Parts: sequence; C-alpha cells; structure tokens
Amino acid sequence: MVLPGRWGRWLTSLLIFSGMFLLLGSAGVWTDILPDSARSSRSASFFFCVILAYIIPVFHFICERSQTALCALTPVLDLDVEQIALQERALIHKPRRWRLIVLSVGLLAGSAHNAVLWIANGDVPVSSNIGTWVVTVFATMAVWLVMTTVVFALVHNASLFARLSKRLKIDLLNTPALKPFATVAVISTLAMIGAQAAYPLMLMEGEISTITYLPGLVATAGPMLLMLFLPIWPVHRLLADQKRKTIDGLTQQIVNAPRMTDDQQAALAELNPLLAFRREIMQVPEWPFDIGLLARLLLYLILPPLTWVGAALIENLVDSVL
Repeated sequence: MVLPGRWGRWLTSLLIFSGMFLLLGSAGVWTDILPDSARSSRSASFFFCVILAYIIPVFHFICERSQTALCALTPVLDLDVEQIALQERALIHKPRRWRLIVLSVGLLAGSAHNAVLWIANGDVPVSSNIGTWVVTVFATMAVWLVMTTVVFALVHNASLFARLSKRLKIDLLNTPALKPFATVAVISTLAMIGAQAAYPLMLMEGEISTITYLPGLVATAGPMLLMLFLPIWPVHRLLADQKRKTIDGLTQQIVNAPRMTDDQQAALAELNPLLAFRREIMQVPEWPFDIGLLARLLLYLILPPLTWVGAALIENLVDSVL
C-alpha cells in the first residue's frame, strides 16, 4: 500500500489523507448546513483522515526497520542463512489463517463500536444526513480494520523477536550487538504513542462522547506494553542470568586465589586480572537499551498527555472567546 521511492511514504500519507478528506467531504461532513448530531462527527472524521494517513506509512517503516534489525542480529544468533531468511519473511508476510482471524476481529470490533455509538448517541440516520452517516460508519470500520491489522502484526513481530532470544549467543563484552531488540521494541511503541497522540483531534468541535475515543485508546494501550516488553524482556533475563553466573564464577576464583601473605608477586599477577574483569562485568547493562533509545522513548511518552492537555486548553480558550 506504500508507494516506492525515497518519498514514497510521505506521498502515500498525503494521498490517503486527501482521499479520505474528499470522500468524507463528498458526503457533506465538512459543510455547515448539517444538523448538530451530524456536525459533531466532523472532528472524528478529521481524526479518521489523520490516523489512516499516519499509521499505514509508519507501519511500513517499522516493518522495514524490523527487517534491518533482524539482519543486524545475524552474528549473535545461532541460526543459518535460510532460517534467518524465513524469520525475515515472517516479519512481512503473515499466514492466511492469521489474516482471516485479524480481519474477523477488526470487523467485529468496528461493528461493535458503531453499534455502541448508535445506541449511546441515538444517531439514527435521516434523509438529510444519511450519506454522512453511511460514510462515517464506513470510515470507522476502515480505521478499526487497519489499526487491528497493524496492532496484531506489531505484537506478532515482537513475539517473533522474543522467540529469537532463545537462539542468542550472549557475549557480555559485546552487549551493543543486542541493541536491535530494543530498536524494534521502541519504534513499535512509538508508533502506538503517535496514534494515541492523534485522539485529541476528536475534541476539535468541543465536547464528544467518551465512548467515541475510549475503545481505541484501550485497544492500543495494552498491546503497546506488549510491543515494548516482548522483544526485550527475554534478553534482559538472559543478560541478568549470564551476568550473575559470570560474577559468581569470578568471585569464586578470587576467593581461591593466593593471598598476599604467600607470594606477593604471584598473588598480584593472579588477582588483578580477576578483579578488573569482575569490575568490567559488574558494569555491563542488563537491558539492551542505549541512552539515545531510552531518551527518545521517555520523550515520546509525554506526548499523549500533552496533546490531551493542549486540546483541553484550546477548548477552554474557544469557549471563553465565544
């Protein structure tokens, strides 16, 4: 779904936004002659345009980066070239059964959300706005189908990296080689954070029912934690376990080494390398993060709260002016 080339993702995003905007506009969503019940959907419709234009190119980017991360892990994985190629293909191409299940979940979730909105808001279509209602229902379904596919795929890819940790060759003196696990975890998490930051767009027209945005927030918040921890938690356990065993082994060697009361030169020659190596191992991080990735994650974590605060401030400002 993404155009090729250097600017393919940007052009795809622009085309999706323009297409959705024109489709909703053809149904009269953006006009000022609609009844209040139909006008209230304009902010939600704008959110539909933004979220689809955002998530599809971003998902393409994450899949591309995930393949790069897998290739970077090749030296530390106990897998041959053919097995690596199979894992790389699994990041992009999902089994037919998986796609059918995800499609069914997306259809059920979208239908349930539309039904709940209809019941909660009493938004029964009439002849004056039936086109707007139909297109809005279609847009809601499209968002649920796309977001369900993206969320399931990213969680599936995160679990794939978690399984790869079972084939890791841990070298405590080369932990930067494990950074791709954190890269995959962070970029997937940031994608969901970006999606959540778009939800306050629904408040552009003022008050809106909580049921309009709450299901989407819940549906992305839980999987976001899985995307973050699935790839890195097994690596953390392996690093911590290997580090503990190495330190215990070095400590035992230090305990058994000759003391200064015997042969001073021989004692120093044996103790110094052991003490230096133990200090080095004790400084080895137990998580596959570097400072840059961690700082980026912490920075983006404050985006959703800031967008909600900003939306509330703008709403209060508009109310005070009017």
